[in-house]
Amino acid sequence: MKRVVKVLKELVTLLPRETVGPVVPLLASCHSSFLESNGLMTTGPYFPRRGQKTYPTKTTVRPQRPILQMFLHLSQLEASKGVDPEYDQALLDFFLPYHQFVETLFRAALSQGLMSQDLVNLSES
Repeated sequence: MKRVVKVLKELVTLLPRETVGPVVPLLASCHSSFLESNGLMTTGPYFPRRGQKTYPTKTTVRPQRPILQMFLHLSQLEASKGVDPEYDQALLDFFLPYHQFVETLFRAALSQGLMSQDLVNLSES
């Protein structure tokens, strides 16, 4: 995931006009489908778990479909912040690249005059 986000950040940085337009509606659609769903989504094998020391193997069960958004329902957290510093760091390592990517999208759109309501909504989440 980190490599994909890194490539996307590079594309947005190098070609903002060509990438911001298609990527923002895609992300907005993923976010809105999560918000509209009543059930919890599968977090997948790479989501941090308390006490997990290694990454899962390829044979681990994966989500039914790829998930691009990075929302998390509070009931899916295994511990409150501050209870387990290793778990807190694992969550930060998992979510930070995505949120940095959204920040890159926002900055590129702002500098190129490509701001949209969808992008503002992404930056608030």
